[in-house]
Amino acid sequence: MTIYIEFLLHHWALFSLLIVVVVSILIFELYALRLNPRKVTPEALVQFMNSDQGVVLDVRASNAFKSGHIIHSVHIPADELEKSSQLKSYKKKSLVIVHEDEPRALRAANQLNCLGFANVKVLGGGIRSWKEADLPLETDKK
Repeated sequence: MTIYIEFLLHHWALFSLLIVVVVSILIFELYALRLNPRKVTPEALVQFMNSDQGVVLDVRASNAFKSGHIIHSVHIPADELEKSSQLKSYKKKSLVIVHEDEPRALRAANQLNCLGFANVKVLGGGIRSWKEADLPLETDKK
C-alpha cells in the first residue's frame, strides 16, 4: 500500500490527469445517454400500452398517420412539437415516439429532451418494425 502512496506523491500530475480523463469520460457518457433515448421493441411497446404507463406519440405526417397508426396513439407531427399545447400535458408521463423510421424518431426524441421531457423512448425500427411484427394498425376513415 505504501508503494501506491509513494507513486501518487511522486507522480501527482499523472494521477490528476487520470482523474480528469475519467471524469470527462463519465460526463460524456451521461450526456450521450440523455441524448440517445432507449429503444423499445414492438412487443415491449404492447406491454407499455397494456400497463397504461404513458403515451405513444406518433410524430409522422398527417397523411401517414391517417393511413395507419398504432391504436390509441396521440398524433402530433414532428414539425409541430415545439408549438403544441397538447404536448405540455404529457410532460410528466413516459413517452414512446413512433415515426416511419428510427432516425427520425430519435430526432424527435432529442427535440423533446431539449424541451424538458425526461422519460422519452423510441420504437426501435419505427412503424415498420410494428408492421413486421404483424401488430394491428388503426386507420382513419375520414
